[in-house]
Amino acid sequence: MTAAASPPSRLRRTLLDTQSIDTAVTGSTSISKPAKRRQTSKQKHNADAEKVKRQKLESDAIKLATTKIHENEKLDAKDPQHVSRNEIVRQVNAGMGTSVSGKTVSRMY
Repeated sequence: MTAAASPPSRLRRTLLDTQSIDTAVTGSTSISKPAKRRQTSKQKHNADAEKVKRQKLESDAIKLATTKIHENEKLDAKDPQHVSRNEIVRQVNAGMGTSVSGKTVSRMY
């Protein structure tokens, strides 16, 4: 026998055997993931309601930040009350418990 036609090593045979057994049992060679389950209608309703509340809160935070930025722009740059846009967004996020980006608010302004 030549080197190219020699039988596979013992380890390779073992690995191939376990793969073929797994394929025969499950019918698939891929790693199986747990099956996704559908939510009950009550769970879906609660999840959707939570999502809407979160979106409304972020919308209100953006509105509040843009109005504060608009008022802040009216002040003179040397006025001690004048603060940066990012600082206004940080204050709004801290007050409302949101995570709105300063970049998003600047686009809305």
